[in-house]
Amino acid sequence: MKRILLLLFLLSIALPASAARHTVIAVPSGTESDAVINTPGQYLGEIELRSARTVTLEELTFAVSTPDLLNNIYLLDEDGVIVAGPVDAVSVDGFSGFQFSDPIQVPRGRSSYTLVGILSASFVNGETFTVCPLPSETNHRYRGRHGWKDDVRVIVLPRRQCGPEITARSASLTVSTDASSPGLSVVAGGSSGVVVGVFNFRATYETIRLDRIGLKLAESAYPGDIGSVTLWDGTTQIGRAFFTGTNRTTSCVVLAGTSAATIRPVIITVDSDKQIIVRADLANIGIADPGRSGDIVKIDYDDEHPESTFGTGLINGIRVHAAGSTDVVGVRMFRSYPTFAIDSLPPTGLADGGLLRFKVTASPAGAVMFARFGFHIEAEGVELHDVNLYGYTDPAYSQPIGGVNVGGQIGTSGIVLENNQRGTAFVYASTRGHPSAVVVPAGATHYFELRCGSVSPLAPTYIAAAALLGEETLSPPSTLTELGDEPGSFNLWSPLTPGLSGYNESDWFNTYGLPGLPSSGLIQVRSN
Repeated sequence: MKRILLLLFLLSIALPASAARHTVIAVPSGTESDAVINTPGQYLGEIELRSARTVTLEELTFAVSTPDLLNNIYLLDEDGVIVAGPVDAVSVDGFSGFQFSDPIQVPRGRSSYTLVGILSASFVNGETFTVCPLPSETNHRYRGRHGWKDDVRVIVLPRRQCGPEITARSASLTVSTDASSPGLSVVAGGSSGVVVGVFNFRATYETIRLDRIGLKLAESAYPGDIGSVTLWDGTTQIGRAFFTGTNRTTSCVVLAGTSAATIRPVIITVDSDKQIIVRADLANIGIADPGRSGDIVKIDYDDEHPESTFGTGLINGIRVHAAGSTDVVGVRMFRSYPTFAIDSLPPTGLADGGLLRFKVTASPAGAVMFARFGFHIEAEGVELHDVNLYGYTDPAYSQPIGGVNVGGQIGTSGIVLENNQRGTAFVYASTRGHPSAVVVPAGATHYFELRCGSVSPLAPTYIAAAALLGEETLSPPSTLTELGDEPGSFNLWSPLTPGLSGYNESDWFNTYGLPGLPSSGLIQVRSN
């Protein structure tokens, strides 16, 4: 077979004229395409046979421009019916070839055929090749005026023409951060089922069964922050993993279902996406608990060990390792945390001194404490005297909070803002001139009003704007003094982590990322 193919290839280079009574013209054609390795029925090109008579070809031979072998090759007619095959290619001196030996009846006129087959495992992803029909002087048969006759040749036009370029492809599995993956959120220690991020898996060239996913924990947290990690396909849990000891990497088997009766594989259809939700059960935070306030739990696909994430092609059964990366934002955990909200204040009536109202609610997980609030204030056509912050326990702003000055006044002395002045002002919690703190009990809401003791109009129309400032960057756990000296940190608060509560403990943070307080702040504008 190899010697025959080699001879036919040489004949294709210089085929002498023949006195054959009939000629079949073979015209290769088709479209450049991808063919998946080790997968049946892959497109290899097309051929058009042109004949003036009905002819039976006893054989049809092709060369392939690579020594890597094609298997289970068929020739199909225009209706997809098998005309010849299957045959396997053989290697011939740096290339390969195959020959159909089934009788192929070629009708009068033009007829089109398609070649399909399997690319063997010797092909590599991205490798290209072409399939080329070869001329033949073999005695084929044709129907003449007085019955069947021999002496037919096959020629290729254009001369030495080959079919389209075929690119070998292997099934691929890629992973990235899904667009639905949430931004930074704040949660209390001990919370369960917290969405940390969403991965997007995509299968290309073949449908893939997802078998295992590798995970890694970022340096912004440590394994003790996490009880377990669960993976979800929509509302169905498909896996559970644990970060043990000091290990920041782990992996889990992927299977949907909770019992033998309901268990099923997780399938990613070819050329489609699958979103996998990553949830974490967070550790409690306390003296005897491992969780740490201020840690950012960020769990990504383990791209440092891609071999730990893989699936299996459903057609060829080959293991497919994932490629790509994720960069989820994660969640920040505290023993407890505050939630901010703007409160109503009429846009007119500035003469009453009110500049800004907002409220703070502590998580049910525990109380929170504030040592400083930061504001930006502007005035036009008016002077504002003795500006200070006041705290109340009721939405009517009638019951002052305790632990500060008389009447719920938080700062010791007020601020004076002259006409057309603007600037940043800090209000430090104090009691009778000594440092203090504003404590919001667990689950409770405190109400705050920034107001001035008196208003001095300087124009018929006057206006003032006030904003509780928000931060643009997060702060690591710091002492109160360290954080107070940090540029860009305006509001200073503590989750009152057991064992760390105190001004000199590293349990103080700015308000970046806290719910309800955007980096642009909470703003109210009032006029007369």
